[in-house]
Amino acid sequence: DEPTSRAFLRCSVFAGSFDRSAFAEVGAPGLDGSDVLTMLRSLVDRSLITSETRRERTRFRLLEPVRAYAERRCGADELASSRSAFLRHYCAVAERAGEDLRGPDEARWVSQIELDFDNLRAAHGRGLTVDDADVSIRIVAALWDFAFMRMRSEIFDWGEAAAGAGRPDHPLRAMVLGVVALGGWLREHPEKATTFAEESLRLERETRATRSVPARMALMNAAEYGGTPVDVRALMDELLDVTRASASPYWLVNADVLRTLAYSFTGRTAQAQAMASSAITTARASRNPSTIAWALF
Repeated sequence: DEPTSRAFLRCSVFAGSFDRSAFAEVGAPGLDGSDVLTMLRSLVDRSLITSETRRERTRFRLLEPVRAYAERRCGADELASSRSAFLRHYCAVAERAGEDLRGPDEARWVSQIELDFDNLRAAHGRGLTVDDADVSIRIVAALWDFAFMRMRSEIFDWGEAAAGAGRPDHPLRAMVLGVVALGGWLREHPEKATTFAEESLRLERETRATRSVPARMALMNAAEYGGTPVDVRALMDELLDVTRASASPYWLVNADVLRTLAYSFTGRTAQAQAMASSAITTARASRNPSTIAWALF
């Protein structure tokens, strides 16, 4: 039937496997939940879409020859519509993941990002030429912490491309420049880290953007390991202010751990123990595995 054929053609925009919610929003927008499942089963039964189980979740995909055929058959207007829906969906996935990675469901969202990574990569790449790279910038801003914790250095490259393609006054551009700086430090390029971090902080001041962690973290570490001449103590105070202002348990614990180490290194044992205890209490209340691990460290 025509709606099922239309959904099949729209699925040509996926770059990897996808779940039922992605199929509903990209392939069959406006369809009710039970009808979505019926349509999806029909496409699987006809071998137009394959199903598989990954990380204990049901995923769907089009084999590449089938996807290429669907893309050729899809009309220009339909293809443009499905590409827009694809960008909206995966931008939302990235932003939801960025919010929930530091909550109790961290493991679930790490798996979600890994399963959707091919589509997130495609959304970032396609987004570079749409609406001043807004989607690309938002994806990087949402996933930088995942890139840092999981060593997904590719996302730092996404940041550089997005910052170059986006408009200079985008509210998240300063953050993305900081993400690039963090990637420079992690890859042992202190000069690059310093250049992008300083540009990030300059833009942050000029545009009054929300203060963020990545540029400050990169600049502080570039100074420590690369000899960049900055006032590390002042930068540390600023970083602590930013983490407190975030109200994120993960970053609050990070701040407490840094202060615990400072107290410990200077022989103030009682203050170190009190601060460590505070970090552990905050971490356990968050029920986030990485936050708890960092506090116990």
